[in-house]
Amino acid sequence: DLSRSRLQGPVSNFFSQLTALQK
Repeated sequence: DLSRSRLQGPVSNFFSQLTALQK
């Protein structure tokens, strides 16, 4: 769970960049 919560930041940032590229 700790590693998962630690990944939550970079993952959300990665997806935000993906949506920005798609627009």
